[in-house]
Amino acid sequence: MAAVLLSWAHSASARSVLDGLEIVESEKGGGVEILTVAPSSPAAQALLRAGDRITLIGGEKIKNLDDYVKVSKQFKNRKGGVSIEYVRKGSRHTAELSLHSSPLQEKWGVAVAPWRESGGKKDAEYWLEEARKQIQENERISENELRPVDYGKVLLSLFTSLNQNPGALGTAMLIGRQYGALAGLYYRRGEKKKAIWCLRRALLIYGNGLQKADGIQEIALVKYGLTDLQRTIAKMQ
Repeated sequence: MAAVLLSWAHSASARSVLDGLEIVESEKGGGVEILTVAPSSPAAQALLRAGDRITLIGGEKIKNLDDYVKVSKQFKNRKGGVSIEYVRKGSRHTAELSLHSSPLQEKWGVAVAPWRESGGKKDAEYWLEEARKQIQENERISENELRPVDYGKVLLSLFTSLNQNPGALGTAMLIGRQYGALAGLYYRRGEKKKAIWCLRRALLIYGNGLQKADGIQEIALVKYGLTDLQRTIAKMQ
């Protein structure tokens, strides 16, 4: 995904190296760049940061996002961890990551990993409300000052909410809108490949939403999202 990829973890499911990171395809000499690191995730425990560029996983070279996904699948269900190499501010480093899984891939066709604590009051509604607060904060920031990580925080909360309530069509539609907004940001920054991938991700979410829609109101909700996305695309033409 030139792209954004989120990876998901769940204590009761199989494990994958995709967990705990939101990444984009790097335009700085190959590899994939970390957009956000989920709190308490294996990536966070390995001290990875936003801006780090992953170039090797388990000794396998990572040239782009497709390589990242392909190589990561090799480690699914493997116990223990995997060594990765990354570049930070021009210097190469290594880290050992534990492996986890992607439970929403079957439901929505996306591999995501929020790594949020779900105990106590931190249920699906809690993370949905957190996302809404973050969206409001972003709306107070001028377009010129918004960063991809600002959208990454919203997506992290939304995917955490959707993970706990996978049937929440409204939450999924909010995710689609955030990908559309992120696409617009990338386009304004001149990063067209990332913008195109985000548009594709939004369309994937909306397409799956249309299949899951059960009733006129839900279909209208998907249509509203698609109309919003159409306006975003029109601005790019």
